[in-house]
Amino acid sequence: MPQLGSGTGRNRGTHAGRRTDPRVWSFALREKAGVTRLISRNRITVPGAGKALYDAVMVPASLVMESKMLHGIKDRAERRLTRR
Repeated sequence: MPQLGSGTGRNRGTHAGRRTDPRVWSFALREKAGVTRLISRNRITVPGAGKALYDAVMVPASLVMESKMLHGIKDRAERRLTRR
């Protein structure tokens, strides 16, 4: 997947599939008051009748998987800090 964005303070994202593919997943690191947050956002456009099925099945499943992924990253990052 091609990387979108670069440099300090900008979002980094990936573009799934072809340039015309309606799926985008981006990550951003935000620092405020000495705390850094990893923010994940995704957008998928599903045309037609498939949208209702996607919304009913894939959105909740994606939310659970993404939440577990982000918590796993958080746990590993915090473990590294306590080992120093």
